[in-house]
Amino acid sequence: MTLPIAEELAFRDYLARRIMRRGFDEIPFSRFSFVAMAVSSLVFGLMHGQNWLVGIVAGVAYAVLLGSKGRIGHAVVAHAVSDLLLAAWVLTRGDWGLL
Repeated sequence: MTLPIAEELAFRDYLARRIMRRGFDEIPFSRFSFVAMAVSSLVFGLMHGQNWLVGIVAGVAYAVLLGSKGRIGHAVVAHAVSDLLLAAWVLTRGDWGLL
């Protein structure tokens, strides 16, 4: 459960806003720029190895959710649910290549 929190804090809370301005903590989540969302999602996806494309799409989804709701908790919960569903799939199907 800590990984979604850490990743959302790193990619959406810090990186996306830091791309926009040095004083990133002053930027509300609802003010994400397209470039900030795109770059942070690209970096997020690339950190997911062979599943980079799915990671980019998930990163965009988390960023859009965060931008629309304005609260990091929504992105963390969405990320945690995604990870839970992925884990359930892998455990029930034995599809370990997805990890």
